Amino acid sequence: MSLDFGTLQVERAIIHQIPKRLSSEGAVALRTTDIEIPPVLESMNFLAERIKESLVKSSYSVAFDPEPESPVPDLISRLFESENDDFVHISQRIALHLYTSQTGVNSRGVLVITQVKLENKPALAILKLEDEKGCEYEILENNKGLITCSLKQVENLMLTGGKIFKVGIFVKESDCIAGCISDKQRGIKTQTLVANFFLKRFLGCYLLKSPAITTNQFIRTCQNFINNDVSSVELKQRYEIALLSLINNNNDVIEPTNFASLNMHVDDRQKFIDRLEQDEVPTTNFEKDISTTGNSIRNMHVTFTNNECTVAISGNASSLEDLIIEETDDGRVKVSFVAELDKFGK
Repeated sequence: MSLDFGTLQVERAIIHQIPKRLSSEGAVALRTTDIEIPPVLESMNFLAERIKESLVKSSYSVAFDPEPESPVPDLISRLFESENDDFVHISQRIALHLYTSQTGVNSRGVLVITQVKLENKPALAILKLEDEKGCEYEILENNKGLITCSLKQVENLMLTGGKIFKVGIFVKESDCIAGCISDKQRGIKTQTLVANFFLKRFLGCYLLKSPAITTNQFIRTCQNFINNDVSSVELKQRYEIALLSLINNNNDVIEPTNFASLNMHVDDRQKFIDRLEQDEVPTTNFEKDISTTGNSIRNMHVTFTNNECTVAISGNASSLEDLIIEETDDGRVKVSFVAELDKFGK
């Protein structure tokens, strides 16, 4: 899903405290909030900026599972379809589902549910923050016994980097509800179970594209860009080596804009990002999965043709450091490579 997150505006928000739940507990310990936070412009803008920052940096397109474990897809759909003001009641049911789904693995924290506008379309953003500092959240109760939560602790968690900051955003399109999630835990292999808790068990969603598919698309687009959009032979070689390094390093996440900024000539950076968008490859960070790429991307491959003669050279990037490719005046290349002669014939 391609959305302009810069247009996001928060219209209303409610905060629910989610205590740590022991396996022996029921839902008794949860006291859901009854009152939204005051619609002060400064508070709404603060929440909007934090949501935008998270989504712009890293987001994954998701869809509702046809047979979800969670009531959240139905609750979100009802919120968009409801003619009555069910925002508070639906937010309480979402908070209750989150609390009752948790085990002792999940830390205490807060759930922030906001009604927003995105590209002038109605949308709902759900933020989940976990905190192990043991701070007490300020719960306010008015003379009618109605409960609200202060934004102050949420601001502190967001600004100081609370342990986990997850965002799910759902936009009402003409014929469907489109979704994206931003999750700091995705891409950290030891945390996959916890990350899937947020995506599947809580939100009732699935990723539209697997990390393996996205990684393959990124590699294919990169190499098409190198072969078709870059004229300099020197830059082609530099970009190919950088791509190999990116794919074969130990990082679990690919950061396309950072890759372009660190490795590409300034004139090529935006062209590369535009090509990714054209090929519907994420330009935000995504999880790297090379399990289906095979061995082709692990080595550098260069093919040369001269009339009916074809010469192919392959090897890891370091072994081909002596490969010199120079452009000639007629648009072809001169290749120099120092090596030991193995043999003629097969």
